[in-house]
Amino acid sequence: YESVRSLASLVNSVSKNGYADDYLEQRAELLRTISRDELATIAARHIDPDAMTILVVGDRETVGPGLAELGLGDVVELDIDGNELGDRGL
Repeated sequence: YESVRSLASLVNSVSKNGYADDYLEQRAELLRTISRDELATIAARHIDPDAMTILVVGDRETVGPGLAELGLGDVVELDIDGNELGDRGL
């Protein structure tokens, strides 16, 4: 965990939601042993790619061309406040 605060938050969630005392060990074991196919099946059941928004933070000149090549849809550039900057193209 990145900080004591993040660990404390997780432990609080485990307690508040009534998870088993060994929940963290169970989760770690699942993550160690799950197969790629099992994970893909779960993802397909719960994730709708058409409803996703992908947020990329970085230097436009560095990441822009690669984003366009992915073909995931239009790239919309935002300012620091989340306002669209308009069509400047990539």
